[in-house]
Amino acid sequence: MKKVIFFLFLAFGLALWAGYAQAQWTNDAANPKRVSSLNNDQTLPTLIDDGSGGMIVFWRVNPVSSNFFAIHAQHVSADGENLNGSEGTVVLTRPGNNIGEFAIAKGPGGEVLMVWAEGVSIFMDSLMCQRLNPLTLVPTGPVKKVAGNHPSLSILGFGAPKIHCTSTHFFVAYDVTYFGGAGGVYIQKLDLNGNPLIPQNNNIGQHMDGCTQCYGPFQIVEGPMNGVILIQRDGNGSGAGLRGYRMNGNGSMVFANKVLTAGTSGLGYAFHCLADGEGGVVFSWVQAGGDIFITRMDSLGNLIWTPNHVLACTNVSIQDNPFVAKEGAHFYVTFSDNRPPFSVGQTFVQKVNNQGAIQYNPKGRAVFPTSNGYGVMPRLLPMGDGSLIATSSHSGRGFLAQKMLADSNLAWPDTGSLIATSAVWPWNERYQMIKGSAGNILLAWQTPNPLNKVYVTKMGGSGQLVEKVRPLTAQSIQVWPNPFSSELWLKADAGSPCAHVQNALGQRFSIYVSKAEGGFRLDGSKLPSGMYWLQIQYSHGRAKTIAISKQ
Repeated sequence: MKKVIFFLFLAFGLALWAGYAQAQWTNDAANPKRVSSLNNDQTLPTLIDDGSGGMIVFWRVNPVSSNFFAIHAQHVSADGENLNGSEGTVVLTRPGNNIGEFAIAKGPGGEVLMVWAEGVSIFMDSLMCQRLNPLTLVPTGPVKKVAGNHPSLSILGFGAPKIHCTSTHFFVAYDVTYFGGAGGVYIQKLDLNGNPLIPQNNNIGQHMDGCTQCYGPFQIVEGPMNGVILIQRDGNGSGAGLRGYRMNGNGSMVFANKVLTAGTSGLGYAFHCLADGEGGVVFSWVQAGGDIFITRMDSLGNLIWTPNHVLACTNVSIQDNPFVAKEGAHFYVTFSDNRPPFSVGQTFVQKVNNQGAIQYNPKGRAVFPTSNGYGVMPRLLPMGDGSLIATSSHSGRGFLAQKMLADSNLAWPDTGSLIATSAVWPWNERYQMIKGSAGNILLAWQTPNPLNKVYVTKMGGSGQLVEKVRPLTAQSIQVWPNPFSSELWLKADAGSPCAHVQNALGQRFSIYVSKAEGGFRLDGSKLPSGMYWLQIQYSHGRAKTIAISKQ
């Protein structure tokens, strides 16, 4: 019987070993790394860097046992280790309230601000915020109200919060729709502790626009004088356009309701903008009919290129999904295009100089010249060396990446580098990427319905998916006595560990860790007698698993 128990225990330990090994980076595009092993609906992945070559991923969860959402997070180290366990950690629950869209930003000192919409039903009648410790992801202050919940107004909804951080404060922009007043885009300025600084208008915040029926999407970017610039789409189709607004760091409006697309036939759905690095904004949009334009606005709201609206692609075909980036002194816009021979939406890029002159072929440069398939959600990531990483999902091959050099040549094969197969790609769903250490690219994405999941991966500078499996050894730690009766002593090689134990049946038991002279004390007095796996995780990302026995 003892032999049976031993082999069951050994089998469990090997499974634990294998599960942890896969939890690091993998180069298997058909089976990328998940941020959580939980079988629930995971959406809206939001990615920030951890300052050490890793990333922190936040996502919204609809728990299987509840109709109310929560927000979870996972800290993934540079080596691809899940520092918050296999399931991630819960950073926000609001009992009795539903959680809508949310946004995350890092402050100047590394602190994390989380802003979300919430309400007791599907109507999100309040916008809230809370600060988190960037290392532990534990709240460092109370939940605070950004806007909403006014007693005399019936709020239909707050939505799409977006955050921009300056050296002294946060700006939060958001949609407001309510009965009894004008809707539109509003903004609130918060100090670094999350306290509102702009006197609120009926608890809603500062109304940014003069278009009281404009409920279109918007984007917020850095502006001069510690302020922000906001670009909003005021509708869709014939007569619709983009409007610009600028607010200084002191909360005063410099200009509002600037019509930026006058003279065009109207907008399609998609547009994108970014700060130009000189106090203005560069933005691109789809004109009704399918043409891609790009233009530049200065800090006073003036369009400074001639012509004002530069046609990014002269090909007679339908373009969509523009995304702009800046690398060096040039601007780039990527877009989908259904031109022959593809006829289903290839991915192209156009390069524009500081004065608005087209630099590539007027029809654009194909990103994946030999990958026939419908491409969606193209993105660009500047690498700081004159090159950019272009990504999109292609129905013929999967989730692809390509490196574009400054001279328009492609650094990787024409087919691109495969990030994920079509079974686990972000088709028409949200994904983000950031530049990691040593020129690596870190990505997080959400798979489509049913039952969305969030995946992450790490790509090397040559386009290869990084594989990282750290052996689980006990060479750098000491645990004694073993067997033990009530407590264990641990001497760790570095860092402050956290620990838990599991038995051969997979049951998890808590174990208290306290600092002691020469190491750490582990209190196992409440554990039943038997054999366990002691799992030790360090704050710097390393982990060990050791067999122990309680007498």
